[in-house]
Amino acid sequence: LLSAPHGAITVRKSPKKFLHREDQYTAGIALMIGKLCHTSVIANIWLTPDSDPNYHFEDYSLYKQEVRQLVQERGIKWVIDLHGVQKNSPRIGKNHLVDLGTRKGKRSLRPELVDFLKRRINQWLQGEDLVQENGYPAYETRDFISMTAFCHQILGIEAIQIEMKPQVRIPLRRAEGKNGGRASTPKGDIAPVMGMMQALADFVGYLHQVSENCK
Repeated sequence: LLSAPHGAITVRKSPKKFLHREDQYTAGIALMIGKLCHTSVIANIWLTPDSDPNYHFEDYSLYKQEVRQLVQERGIKWVIDLHGVQKNSPRIGKNHLVDLGTRKGKRSLRPELVDFLKRRINQWLQGEDLVQENGYPAYETRDFISMTAFCHQILGIEAIQIEMKPQVRIPLRRAEGKNGGRASTPKGDIAPVMGMMQALADFVGYLHQVSENCK
């Protein structure tokens, strides 16, 4: 299951109300890869004024409730939770483009699968050390639970949180158009975006293969 909980603006009401901005293109990436790879997808594509799917617990999150239903009905074994992160995030090294959150020592995804994904990302982005782990560990506290922690800890399936910098997820940047309208302008080199999507597609394909071999 590909997931994009921040594909649109969400609202966190605990401990105080504030907006979580859209992680641009994460929903589009999830939907496109889902279509190409024939796999399940859930994405937040409208303003969610009453909850944040990657923050609130299941009883306050329709998104998490839907994920539970999809897991049960479709026999989902893995959840790939897509997020966007700022270019200069202090949690990710300057030379890294992607962070893989696996709950640190709790290992929400087995190491061999993490290694496969890292190799594919480095290969398609043409680098040797572009991926780090657990800058954003996808953890949980008494006040909130990430989607990855929810899937792993509550639903009992493997999951990973993938944080992507703008260079590998934004092909077009929004800009103010004439008369106050919105326009799209080229970001520049879209090869890293295509490379990231190919790496994700390879990973989904590999998981399908692993699933078939386990039957």
